[in-house]
Parts: sequence; C-alpha cells; structure tokens
Amino acid sequence: MLKIPFIHDIFEFISSNSLGPIPMDIIAHLVLSTLIYVVLTKYFRLKFLASFAIILALALAKEIYDLPRLSSTPAEHFKDIAFSIIVPGFSGLFRARERRQESQRL
Repeated sequence: MLKIPFIHDIFEFISSNSLGPIPMDIIAHLVLSTLIYVVLTKYFRLKFLASFAIILALALAKEIYDLPRLSSTPAEHFKDIAFSIIVPGFSGLFRARERRQESQRL
C-alpha cells in the first residue's frame, strides 16, 4: 500500500476520534463533499451530474485507499460513501424539483 505520511496521519486521526456520539469520519465526509460540491457547481460551473460523478469517484477512490486497513468493514465503506453523496444528492433533487415547479408555472 502506498503510504503518504501526512495524508495517512490525518485519515487515521479522523477515523479514530469522534465529536461526542458522532464520529469525525462522518463529519469529514459531509463537510468535504459539500465543500467540493459548492466549488464544482459555483466556481467551475459544472452541472449537477458532473459534480455528483466527481464526488462519487473521489469517495470511491478514498474507500479503495482504505481497503487494506484491517479495522474497516464493508458497512463502514458503504456508510462513508453514503455520507459523501448525501448533501450533493439532496441538492440535485431540490434543484430538479424547483425546475419542475418553475416549468409548471409557465
């Protein structure tokens, strides 16, 4: 496994600590995926599907990087991916709903 010292240390710290009852891993996935989604849609002006695909690809790549860890389980990988795509996914659903309502008004 390729071990990048700085990044590996950050991943280990985040995955082994929590903020009260909420693991920092979940918070990190939510915050980083939301930040990446905002940057992709607002600054790079990518459409929802392209931004969502990039975030999903990044989440999958991160989970593939985590596969050799002995403490990780398939449920953890699924949870991490789900929390990475939840905010962009709901954002896309709300945008689609708004567009549908606007087209019905016209």
